[in-house]
Amino acid sequence: TPFCISDSENGCGPPEWPEGSCPRTIGYWKNNVQKVLINNKTNGVQESRETLEAALDNVAAKSRIFQTGIDLQNPVELDNHTRLTDEEANRILQRKANDYPGDNTTMLARALQQNLATWLNLGSGKIGQHTYITLKDENGNALFEGTVMAALLEAEDIILNGGDLERAKEIGDQINNG
Repeated sequence: TPFCISDSENGCGPPEWPEGSCPRTIGYWKNNVQKVLINNKTNGVQESRETLEAALDNVAAKSRIFQTGIDLQNPVELDNHTRLTDEEANRILQRKANDYPGDNTTMLARALQQNLATWLNLGSGKIGQHTYITLKDENGNALFEGTVMAALLEAEDIILNGGDLERAKEIGDQINNG
């Protein structure tokens, strides 16, 4: 139909995300989340509190792991669709030893960090979920080919099911770095 059909509780669901093509690096997200959401700065930032909160809301609506209550040592699929707290998002992105539960140097910690940054790129509209990408490993072999959303879901499958965590990290890293 040319109009929304919705129920009284759930409405029509979240709007389709724009198909941007300008991802930001992990450093961009680390700096903006810390400055805006943790330190309440408004000068020298590229994102507003509202845009970061909206991006985190969008991430929680689609991601199976980046929701409040994430266990950074043993991530499990969550279904609360409540965005990460400011502190949770910052803890994942910063990976600081004195603020990270367990070992912040593991490949799991690095995979979570890169993939949250990728989800923020998607949730803020800097990249689109239907954008088709081809990712290659350091030897030029195919790492992933498909849409950004399929890549993120594959990385989540790896994180949730104990696969090659370096592959999960590389998926996020390569998308974030264009």
